[in-house]
Amino acid sequence: MIKRPSNGQYPEFEPLFNGHSDGLQFVQQVRLSLKRGVSQGRLKEYCIWFWQHHIKPHFYQEEKLLMPFLDPKDEYVLAVLEDHEQIRNLIASFTGMVRDMHFLHLANLIEANIRFEEGRFFPDAYIEMKPEIRAEVHQKLLQYPVDPGIWEDEFWYE
Repeated sequence: MIKRPSNGQYPEFEPLFNGHSDGLQFVQQVRLSLKRGVSQGRLKEYCIWFWQHHIKPHFYQEEKLLMPFLDPKDEYVLAVLEDHEQIRNLIASFTGMVRDMHFLHLANLIEANIRFEEGRFFPDAYIEMKPEIRAEVHQKLLQYPVDPGIWEDEFWYE
């Protein structure tokens, strides 16, 4: 199991870790909803909302605010971009019929992406960046915060 670094280890990346906490909570909500037999329509609406209000802005932070300071050919950068593309494509397919396996696949992709980023990508990026670059990234992250709002229908608790 990959040990999650504390925010204290990578303070400049704290907004990204906070986004990952929200992402892991989303994963648990999807899994709970599936176990409890929540209607696919309600779960689909929530997944699309969470994509628009959280995941998409979080990807912006990583791809546009962090990655420009890294080698675009770095294997970890490429792996993260591939993960993001898989998640984007899966969410885009939610315009049609969505089955439980699609929701579970989405939850698994998001969790695997978060674990990879926290266990490999962030530590490597942190080491590669000079302190002044990390400080610049942190300022940019603070300028473009992710504020996903509140989803009122907490059906995963039913």
